[in-house]
Amino acid sequence: MMQLALRANVLSLGVHARRRIGYDRLRSREGHSWFIRERIAEHGYSHVLETLCRFGEPLGVRVDELVWPFVIPDEAHEFADRSLPHGVPLLGISPCSSHALRSWSAAGYAELARHAHKRHGMQVVLLGGRSDSERAMADAILEQAPDARCLDLVGKDTLKQMLALLSRMNVLVSPDAGPTHLASALGVPVIGLHAATDPRRSGPYRSLHWCVNRFPEVVRRQRGLELDQVRWSTRIEFPGVMDIIEIDEVLATLDRLLATPVEQRLAPAPAHQ
Repeated sequence: MMQLALRANVLSLGVHARRRIGYDRLRSREGHSWFIRERIAEHGYSHVLETLCRFGEPLGVRVDELVWPFVIPDEAHEFADRSLPHGVPLLGISPCSSHALRSWSAAGYAELARHAHKRHGMQVVLLGGRSDSERAMADAILEQAPDARCLDLVGKDTLKQMLALLSRMNVLVSPDAGPTHLASALGVPVIGLHAATDPRRSGPYRSLHWCVNRFPEVVRRQRGLELDQVRWSTRIEFPGVMDIIEIDEVLATLDRLLATPVEQRLAPAPAHQ
């Protein structure tokens, strides 16, 4: 039982299972303990990915190597070939999270796009889905950074085509959202933007060292606590929380990443400990 929400716990009663394996006590909430008969092993603060890997252990399955064997169809690669320029480094910006309060500002992304284009000669590619909020964010970035000459692919791809697009990026910048994890799994360095959530728990797994992380400061300001004093699942979302992320820090992170040899940009995908 990998979901902690009360609705998921209640729905699980409809599954007549002999064994009901749930989270350890540190992570249990919303009555989770009442719906399980076994727990994964107690362990310290960890990334969600590492915690989920532990659910196989009571069944005798141990994750010794983390791999993501994506199969991207030829049609999707052909779409990427048609859509993206060749011979220039590509910076992908996927600006929106499904949780609006976790998204950064259009002004910040626009300044990032100008910096990447003018200083590093990068083609900036705007990525995203078909929602009104994603379209509005892309339009705002384009309006504020016409000199960055962004390539607008927001809402123009399918999920598999998005994987092909992500696989071509030299770097992806995004808040706490699905594309960060897909890009990380594809071996693309990700600059994750975090203020409302803790990247140690939900950041791009192989790029945690590139995350712009202001979550500790938000915890201190809003709760008067340190990171080790809040629950594993803590999120702090309120209007303007992402404004604490300063553009200079994002630009400096991009500069450091691009100055790092390609083979050293990603953390290894370690065996489960």
